[in-house]
Amino acid sequence: MLAGVLSTTLSLATVYFTLKLSGDRILAAYLGSIICSVSFYGIMLLREIRFSVAKHRESETRYTWHSFLTDTHNIVVEFGISEVLDVLVVRPFFIYWGLKLIRNDLIGTLLGKTLADMVFFLPAIVMYELRKSRFPEHHTFTKHRIRHKDTK
Repeated sequence: MLAGVLSTTLSLATVYFTLKLSGDRILAAYLGSIICSVSFYGIMLLREIRFSVAKHRESETRYTWHSFLTDTHNIVVEFGISEVLDVLVVRPFFIYWGLKLIRNDLIGTLLGKTLADMVFFLPAIVMYELRKSRFPEHHTFTKHRIRHKDTK
């Protein structure tokens, strides 16, 4: 939830200021897309690391560079292919056309981001399921999340 809210807010601000400074919709769409992705995956990686560190503490093992690389690998496997297409093609396309059609920076960006999210999450869900089935031993984030939900 935090990752989505923060990335959306930063994306909106980036698009707004890029349009105000340059007036270039294409530049605004790409910069908004990049900022959205960097902030979202930065938070997701931090969450993955936090859960992995907790798992290491429970098992009384050290969190190492190998652990960090495993956590990074998990994020890349789950989102990598979808994210490359999203940040380079899908998201800028929808943000650009949202801005062009709506002519309101906030609503156009939100519309474009929402449509891009819908296109993005289909392959992301497929990769998530593949990650669970192929790398169950490295699936700390989901295991911890499920356990956490069960305790509420």
